[in-house]
Amino acid sequence: MSGGSMDYAYAKVSTVAEDVERSIEQGGNHPGLRHLVAEHLHRCADLLRQIEWADSGDTGPDDWKAAAEDLVGVQTESASREAGG
Repeated sequence: MSGGSMDYAYAKVSTVAEDVERSIEQGGNHPGLRHLVAEHLHRCADLLRQIEWADSGDTGPDDWKAAAEDLVGVQTESASREAGG
């Protein structure tokens, strides 16, 4: 079984994202903003899964790096060097 190094935290975050989506269906206020929050939580859950799998040795140690940089909106110095920047 993959992951486990963070007690499958990504699954918990994914569940919260689904709860936020359900709250829209149940008439929660500011549905557009809730939708954006749910999307962000889903992206966070995916990133946490990638980190957890890397930390568990199921994927390469840096396989999660590009997704992290994309999510937080930065490019690390080493990534810039690797891209020739």
